[in-house]
Parts: sequence; structure tokens; C-alpha cells
Amino acid sequence: MKRLMRSLAVLSLLAVAGCLSGGGALRQTETLMRISDAGVGPVNGSTAYSGKAIGAALPGFEIETVQATVNGKVTWLLAAFRDGLQVMRFVADGTRARVGEIQVLSDAVPGPDGERIGMTFRQTRGGRLNCVPGRAEWTGMAVCTAAGGRLRYVYVIPGFQGPAGALPDRSALAEAVLTRIVWHAG
Repeated sequence: MKRLMRSLAVLSLLAVAGCLSGGGALRQTETLMRISDAGVGPVNGSTAYSGKAIGAALPGFEIETVQATVNGKVTWLLAAFRDGLQVMRFVADGTRARVGEIQVLSDAVPGPDGERIGMTFRQTRGGRLNCVPGRAEWTGMAVCTAAGGRLRYVYVIPGFQGPAGALPDRSALAEAVLTRIVWHAG
């Protein structure tokens, strides 16, 4: 009986942690598509900025309008949801005709070298990136890019209290957690 109760307790914890899947839910390690300098899956700067166009490019996703902060301003964006979870956000280009930016919010869309949301700076080999202190909605975070690339990696730095406009030392940065991978059209 004790063993049965312990097994049920472990299974309950695994279910709460999201490690067990009941059919349609995303698993932590499921890969839906990848983000690269070319875009995210089939979506890139040539994709029309409309729910219909993005939805046609991403079968299996629900495209909805959401509010978010972009460049310090609250605005309406298009977002892709899968099984009720927000996976990506899309920001229009300056003309509002095409996709200008894609923000990956889920570990189901890894970066070109396998980087996933939730990994640490050290795990993503962030030391190869050029990092600067974040601004606007990224204030207090590290925003990192690879030379000549279109991707930005945004890291939350646990416990970092500033000063504003500065990054922590390398040991603190090593424990920063990847919270977004952002693609820019150009």
C-alpha cells in the first residue's frame, strides 16, 4: 500500500510538472519548427501581416490578437497558439503589410543550435554572442546577438538589480535564463 501511494504521488507530481501528456498537450521537448536567420518555419519577412496569411503558413496553430509591449509601447499583435499555449508573437513591419519581427516564447521552437526557452546562458553557449543591456520592455535583461545574424536572444538575469544600463559579471550572466528568441526581418 505504501509503495502504491508513493507511486501515485510521483505520478501526480509528474503530471503537475507537465511531464505526462494526455494526448494533445505539448511536451517540453517537442519541436514544432525552428527559428533561424531565415525566419520561423515558413514565416519570414515576405509573409503578409494578417491572421489569415500567418495561419495558412502555420497549420495546427490558432492565430489570435493579443496585447503586448513593443519598443516601450503597448500595442496589438498577432500570436500563434498551440493547445492553448502561446508559442510565438508577430510584430508588423513599418508598413504594417508584412511580418517584421517574430518573438518565440516556447521551448517547442528551438534556435539554430538547439537553444530553447528556459535554458541558461551557459547551456546556450551565450559566451559566443555579443550582449548589451536591454532597453524598453527588455530593461534589466541581457539582449544578445551573433555577428551578422537576424536573431536576438533575450535573457532574464535572476537577482540582478542593476545598475541600469549595465550587465552583471560573467558568473551571474552564465545563470541568466533565455526568455525569448527574436527574429528581425532586416
